Amino acid sequence: MLSDKPKQGAKTYDFVCFPTKVCIQLSDPSSGIAGIELLRILIDEEGLSFTQAWMLVTASLNYTMTSFTRASLKSLNKSNEVKMQISDFWDFDIVKRVLPRHAELILILQQFLHRQISSTSDNHVDCAQRLSRVGLIINRKEGDQIATYVKMANLCFLCSHKVSGVS
Repeated sequence: MLSDKPKQGAKTYDFVCFPTKVCIQLSDPSSGIAGIELLRILIDEEGLSFTQAWMLVTASLNYTMTSFTRASLKSLNKSNEVKMQISDFWDFDIVKRVLPRHAELILILQQFLHRQISSTSDNHVDCAQRLSRVGLIINRKEGDQIATYVKMANLCFLCSHKVSGVS
């Protein structure tokens, strides 16, 4: 169980050694929530700072991206008329209602990503385009309303130490 992982690592090892003892494989976009859950456990239950916890999360998770997910992300970037797969995109309003702390951490990561992209680009338009491709949050017009989604594959990618692909 994910909540046992930090405790298993903490019984014998300092958290510095945690990534050498724990490796979590993400194999589906929806499994990206495990990265947020581990981040939450390390911050809220183990008392680590955000920076310390984030370093441990990104050193402990790996992600295998399927060709289906890559095709879904590629087509999403090309067209607004893509059928969104339930495992690839989570309704952010539901995440906020069901997992409020996770939603908060996702927004913090989105801000972190925005700062990282902004620091490497002088051009505001380029920055916005890059963030729309790799960001965690997407706003889509659905009828006369705007719906907000979490891009779970991007979350997996951001949370992972290594990413591999399979066809």
